[in-house]
Amino acid sequence: MPERDLTEEAYYHYTLNALFTELRKSAYVMAARWSQLERARNPLLFSPGVVGRMSPKRISSLTNHFDKDEIRHAISEFSFTRLLVENDREMWFHFSKVDPDERARPDEEIYLRPLETEYKKEKAQMILVAAEHVTDRLVNQIVELFESSGKVGGFTATYGGEPLSKKHEAIKKTLETAIFSIFEEPDCEIRHIYFLPVVFLSGGKRVAGIFSIYTSERLNALTELLPILQPFAQGIMAPLHFTEIEEQRRIFSLRSAIAAIMSRNMSHNIGSHVLWHLSQELKSEELIAD
Repeated sequence: MPERDLTEEAYYHYTLNALFTELRKSAYVMAARWSQLERARNPLLFSPGVVGRMSPKRISSLTNHFDKDEIRHAISEFSFTRLLVENDREMWFHFSKVDPDERARPDEEIYLRPLETEYKKEKAQMILVAAEHVTDRLVNQIVELFESSGKVGGFTATYGGEPLSKKHEAIKKTLETAIFSIFEEPDCEIRHIYFLPVVFLSGGKRVAGIFSIYTSERLNALTELLPILQPFAQGIMAPLHFTEIEEQRRIFSLRSAIAAIMSRNMSHNIGSHVLWHLSQELKSEELIAD
């Protein structure tokens, strides 16, 4: 078991490393959690880093790649975590280096895949992208597919309170900097990137965060992602998520108690003191007038 004084980032690494080692897989992981606390700079970003067994050369290449300010800057401009949380959507994303086997048809770059499994009562959906470059058309397709897959007849997705379509350039920058750029670095050996939403049934929004998994191996959605990785991700994020919910409830309860005490004291002061003294002054003025 990890020590209690581990940071959240270290805790994610400790637990995910054990899982990926057991699965005989390796990946570079980034995590984003939506904080329940006021004034939090959401989303909270963590870099658990390399999990599973990997060569030192590849670890160094991946570490150097993600140790860039432009990546965090791009994510601050447009975050898939915020997109899913704000619209409360359990939408999966899978970006892959161009591979015809990943496409519904050889001429398609992006398409929607339903994820049906006995491990989940509700059907999940995954947007798959297998393209060589980020283009305006690709961004438009992602936005359209995200919206059309929401409800019957589609819905208008928002980001920061604005229509998602207005974030075109920010989406493009994030795709270029945080996703497609790593496909161009051979020493990193990344062919697949998964955005795995973390979902809870309480605490306001269902979607509470995302784990971004960068790997050279294709992960099977029906045998690994849905039944193993997503429940595992929920399990390691849950204590931190619910601790913040309880803290918010404590703060609200404290504020309610303070407001009740202040209201009672104000009522007592005005009713028992201010009004009494006012009535006495009025009586005194009436006696003087007489």
